[in-house]
Amino acid sequence: MDLTFEELEPAERRIARIAEDVGYITLCECLDRNHEETVARVEFNGADLAPFLVDPDGDGTEDDPDGEDPTPEQLAVGAGRWLRFVARANMGGRRLGRFKLRAMNPKGEKTLFSARFLCRNADSDDNDQDAGSDVIPAPSPTVTAPSGEVQPEGRSWKALGDAYTSFIALLQSSYTHLAGLQSATIVNQNNKEMRLQGVLEGLTADVIALKVGVSEANVGQEREDGAAKVREELGKTFIAELGTFGRAVAAAKFGMAPELAELMDVVQASPELLDALKSPAVRQMLKDEKTRKELAELLNLAAKAGPPDPSGTPQAN
Repeated sequence: MDLTFEELEPAERRIARIAEDVGYITLCECLDRNHEETVARVEFNGADLAPFLVDPDGDGTEDDPDGEDPTPEQLAVGAGRWLRFVARANMGGRRLGRFKLRAMNPKGEKTLFSARFLCRNADSDDNDQDAGSDVIPAPSPTVTAPSGEVQPEGRSWKALGDAYTSFIALLQSSYTHLAGLQSATIVNQNNKEMRLQGVLEGLTADVIALKVGVSEANVGQEREDGAAKVREELGKTFIAELGTFGRAVAAAKFGMAPELAELMDVVQASPELLDALKSPAVRQMLKDEKTRKELAELLNLAAKAGPPDPSGTPQAN
């Protein structure tokens, strides 16, 4: 059907200006001057107007939403498409249709704006309807065939064909809108999944690098500790193997008394005593002359008390 609309574009611009306050829109068909019948109603939101927010021509105009909540301006464009679609579907092959829209606030107790518009069908052969009249004439009576059966008029068949064409167009348009919405949803979901995958990969790389660093540090520490222990054991073995010859060499070369060389053997043979002498605090105490005198007196008293018995108690002389 070749349909044209009159006085609808100013109404669409008015809806765009008050879009932030609109709750829903109703469309009525004006049957006569004082009688109108509600045809359809749509909530002014992205859910109800979703099929009409995508450009049906597919030319990528700026009113197409890109997976985000539509703006009031985009909702106003979708509402205009909805008005044209519903009016076209209710023409039924007629030459002229009169409609009235109302923009209501969210609670429905106040009409924000109302306007009338016309829809003309240039392909219609209904010439009995006066464009200036407020009354839509009733259809002419049917013609009785000679056989006595009532046959529909030619314009009824044409109206039926137009309605079928509108129904097919509605199905195709709905399918196109749904396919567009589904495609946009899939693209947005894929983008989100790719971003999340990138974040997970980055975190995984950081965790792996951290584990590698900790492992390398542990291996290095174990190597250093092992090398130190090896050097310590080699030193102990070397000193033990020196024996009497080592003490003699130390006494001859460094002027060390044989008793001191023997004392070194005693210290090396006692891990507890060796660890105590390695302590910085113990060495600091031994540097004190008073401490050394007290330690010497203690050792002399212990020597005078006699060697300890196997139970560990010193024996008196």
